[in-house]
This record gives sequence, C-alpha cells and structure tokens, in this order.
Amino acid sequence: MDSWERADEEQHETNNGTDIAEKGSELDVPCALTWSCYRDDEPACGTCDACAFRL
Repeated sequence: MDSWERADEEQHETNNGTDIAEKGSELDVPCALTWSCYRDDEPACGTCDACAFRL
C-alpha cells in the first residue's frame, strides 16, 4: 500500500458520522443551522436517507 492509499484509508477511518458529530459538539457548532438533506429545496424533505438519519 502506498502512502496515498494509507492516508485515504486513515481519513475514512477517522471521519465517520460519529466523529464528525462529536467534533461539532466539542466546537459548539449550532447543529440546527446545518444542512444534511440531499435535496437543495427548503424545507428539508424529511424522507431521504440523510434526513432519516438526522431525525
């Protein structure tokens, strides 16, 4: 495995949804102001996978 493959693998291991949520909590990110819906429309659709996981 070359260094690029190793770096890519390490990146995927450390940036899962849980890690991102924990980091956001540490940084006091206002999660109500973030967007996760796959569609660009407002309000969020509430039915896509991203919305389902968020709700």
